[in-house]
Amino acid sequence: MRLAQYNVARMAYALDADEMAGFRELLDPIHKAGDESPGFVWRFKGADGDYALDVRPPDGDVQILVAMTVWETLEDLMSFMRGSHFEAFRRRREWFVKGSGENVCWWVTDDHRPTIEEGEAKLALFRLHGSTQEAFAMRKAFPAPPEEGT
Repeated sequence: MRLAQYNVARMAYALDADEMAGFRELLDPIHKAGDESPGFVWRFKGADGDYALDVRPPDGDVQILVAMTVWETLEDLMSFMRGSHFEAFRRRREWFVKGSGENVCWWVTDDHRPTIEEGEAKLALFRLHGSTQEAFAMRKAFPAPPEEGT
């Protein structure tokens, strides 16, 4: 089993606004670091290339950015978050509405690549029930269930 994570955040400005320049400048180094991080498996990419900046949640809200990745373990994701990603996380209030960021994790089979719809469903489940085996916060994680047939 591998760990999927989906996160959303509401931008405080339009993506192409001058106020978002610092965020846009961090995209290449953060994605490169993530792609090269131990335990990284996959990240969702949109139709516009290497990022998912053109993708919105199913409701079409143009101020919401989404991101989704798959990792070997929770520890691998946490290591990336505390390392290469920390600068962007520390500066998030420059670019995103305070309190708008949400993150949810869940376990997937080794070959599964989640969809935005799946991420939204897991986020909805998390909003409704909090951390459960099916959808949880990184700080309240559940262990991977045994794979079927094992």
